[in-house]
Amino acid sequence: MTLFRRLINSSGSVDSLNVFLSENIQSFYDLHNSSIANLNTEKEDIREFIETKKLTLERLDYTTNTNKSFVSLIFDFAERFGFLSVVNIENTLRRNELYLGKRRDAAKLYLLNIRNNNDYISRFNEICLLLQSSFETEEDTDKDVVVTFLNYYAKVVYDTSHEYSEAIKRNLVDARTNSSFDFLQSEYLTKLLDIDISNSDSAYQSIHTLIDEIYERQYRLEEAVTEETEYLIELNTDYSNSLENLALSFDAIRNIAVRKCRGIETHLVGRGVTPLREENELYVYLLRYGKMHKAKLESCFAEFPFEEITQPFEVIDWGCGQGLASIVLCDFLKSNQIEIPVSKITLIEPSPLSIKRAALHLQTYPSLQTAKTICKSFDRLELQDLRTDSNTIKIHLFSNVLDIDDYYYSQGNLIELIKQSQKGLNYFICCSPFITDFKTNKIDNFVRSFRNREMIFSEDNRTGEWQNGWTRVVRVFKTTIA
Repeated sequence: MTLFRRLINSSGSVDSLNVFLSENIQSFYDLHNSSIANLNTEKEDIREFIETKKLTLERLDYTTNTNKSFVSLIFDFAERFGFLSVVNIENTLRRNELYLGKRRDAAKLYLLNIRNNNDYISRFNEICLLLQSSFETEEDTDKDVVVTFLNYYAKVVYDTSHEYSEAIKRNLVDARTNSSFDFLQSEYLTKLLDIDISNSDSAYQSIHTLIDEIYERQYRLEEAVTEETEYLIELNTDYSNSLENLALSFDAIRNIAVRKCRGIETHLVGRGVTPLREENELYVYLLRYGKMHKAKLESCFAEFPFEEITQPFEVIDWGCGQGLASIVLCDFLKSNQIEIPVSKITLIEPSPLSIKRAALHLQTYPSLQTAKTICKSFDRLELQDLRTDSNTIKIHLFSNVLDIDDYYYSQGNLIELIKQSQKGLNYFICCSPFITDFKTNKIDNFVRSFRNREMIFSEDNRTGEWQNGWTRVVRVFKTTIA
């Protein structure tokens, strides 16, 4: 039985639908990121659910991030298949005052309220502006943005005449020539322009074959480490030499980055989610996101029950980048005179450039006894990489990690790895910016997976609700893993 057939069978009432979603939301995430062949087996059941369960859908409790994420997912499914019933989802969004982000706003412009074919063409610029903004501020890669544009292009080709197909193609060529929008430079849009649009049926099929190619493509990060040594550290560089006589702290590191950024390009695509590969990107990340990064972490540490910890503890910094979360933690312990030694810090990061710098930063902290570097993506981690002593206390730092897209790593696999390798008492400090409800629920899904957890601190702040207008999603909890 398909997932959506089970969903239909469990949607006899709002309560039963709520229960089903709370217990199975990870399965919908998995479907969203599965192969197109698998998705196609669900197509007609997805259509049936949207068409027949619209009233139940409208009455769901949308104060929960799980249900907000679910409606985001079915909007994407409807867009992917070009269902006219997407209007049912829009009614749910409007009546419950839900916002799904700029990419989905772009999709609405070609899926809804089209008065005549000229609307498809006249909205080209507005659609691209929304997609570019989504690419820069909401999405981790250009994949979903490019797919939304391809769906738009396919709809024009299939639902209008050749005159309008040629018009949208000219708009695309002009925008790429003028470099108006970064996402339009995608290799898949180069392939799109090679498709013959004189026959709308064959062109439509070719565009969807191209979309299938994007979804079939493996987005998992390749193994990054090339060094043979287990411990990686940056040595004998201009940067490492500049730290020799410096009283190291987060602020000192960021001040160096600010100076290094003078006269260089400071745009960083994808919010720094993609592993950084050039030294200037390390500086730009600190310039653009450093202060906000520090403030979010400090707000978590301020609520953390350090008084409960009476022995040296171990830190695991997941997706550590330059080691910023660990640095802020060490600074916080020092400035608040919390004299609990950090027995070990394990740094996990797929970028060799970043992890070497993280190790360099942390070697200067006297409170740190030992450090370990693991230069791997999460999906390449093995049990022997991470296994810890069940008698030690572990603090896990997940800073700007848990909300990134599933094609970077499998959250389900990560959770299982933690449960197998981190026996004993564990504290989790999870913080990210607020991007969308969909991404927030990915964090909450991680938290929910530890059933005997004790929540210590939880806070969501959107734009304008927290200091300096910054956003945050923070979750601090503890659990004993048997």
